[in-house]
Amino acid sequence: MSALVQTARPGLLLGDRPERRRVEDTSTFDRAARTWFQRLGRRPLSMRRFAGVMKRIAAVEQRLTGLDQQARQSALTRLGLQLRHQGLTNDLAIEAFASIRVLARETLGLVPHPEQLFGGWVMLHGAIAEMQTGEGKTLTASLPAIAVALTGTPVHVVTVNEYLVQRDAAKLAALYRAFGLRVSAVTDQMSEEERRTAYLADVVYCTNKQVVFDYLRDLQATDGQRPGLSGQLRSLLSANPAEPVMRGLSFAIIDEADSVLIDDARVPLILAQPRAAERAAETEAAVALSIARTLHEGADFRLQLAERSVRLTEVGLDALHSLAARLKGVWRFE
Repeated sequence: MSALVQTARPGLLLGDRPERRRVEDTSTFDRAARTWFQRLGRRPLSMRRFAGVMKRIAAVEQRLTGLDQQARQSALTRLGLQLRHQGLTNDLAIEAFASIRVLARETLGLVPHPEQLFGGWVMLHGAIAEMQTGEGKTLTASLPAIAVALTGTPVHVVTVNEYLVQRDAAKLAALYRAFGLRVSAVTDQMSEEERRTAYLADVVYCTNKQVVFDYLRDLQATDGQRPGLSGQLRSLLSANPAEPVMRGLSFAIIDEADSVLIDDARVPLILAQPRAAERAAETEAAVALSIARTLHEGADFRLQLAERSVRLTEVGLDALHSLAARLKGVWRFE
């Protein structure tokens, strides 16, 4: 059986910061055409087609409800192991949705109704689920979030403002804990270390702007180093390896998709370059290196190998005075 969604789970091949690889095609038109032809060949999901899945979810739910606490916990443990080894197949997704229904009733006093189950199922197929206000989008998003997180894949639930980030993470915390999953909320007020810890959770609620800026900062800190095995090797060989804030971009559920993908996507997000002081230090270092290259060993300086140092001769010192006379700032001799 094939997996319902394509995820990027952390591991040896993808590294600890996985993200989906870009598929290189001949042109933008070819990529767009391929996407649309794939969609045309796919039958759209509908509540009528989902009725059979709903019946199977109800049957599994009834079986789980009839189990005692110990037997149910064993069933949940077995489900988690299967999801980690097999991925998110149709059969396992049905079991996951049924389990969420049972535990949502016990932890939150809420039971996902058929429309919510359908919305969650649609998202697992990589499509957009349109729901009206009051239909329970928060609980609906937890269905694919839990199912995917149980495979060992980090999940980001992305929404438009920090109020929803904190509210939804707190509201569903008990449900996630019932599955042994950690949930967190990332906000702009957090320090870098606090955000790094928050991103280690199985399910992370965050705004679109926060996740974009943290991702760009990670790229900047690692000099654009991409995740994967080669990236891990470069990091290990580096004298001062940078510690990224995020765990990569494995799987995302986007709330308010029209705002995030259309409205906010038109607003440019600018990440500043390194601070002025850091840029100035880099410039001075480049100047020092260019000056040093004009000096000659023996005439201008002598290497003290035993002391692991360099000593300027009188000729070299005069040469530096002459070169520095044309410079300003730290290079001025008093």
